[in-house]
Amino acid sequence: MLLGFVSTNFRRQINIRSLLGGGVTFQVLSKNRNWLKIALSNEYEQTGFNNDTFNRTVYNGSRSILPQNRTPRHPKATGEHIQGN
Repeated sequence: MLLGFVSTNFRRQINIRSLLGGGVTFQVLSKNRNWLKIALSNEYEQTGFNNDTFNRTVYNGSRSILPQNRTPRHPKATGEHIQGN
């Protein structure tokens, strides 16, 4: 299976957003009227914005950002202040 689309959004100030992905499905059980399928997929998304100021300041200065699950989470990587110690 292959999936892809391109979109834009005036309200969210998105110039262009593209997504491309693919996946496979396996039927692991088929008995009478019951079945069980397992799917595995992966996708790549890229979004370009009209401006470079965001709610999360770590993204400021760039018109393109990675999805949240790909951003660094360690405070030293994001420039956040570490409390305690």
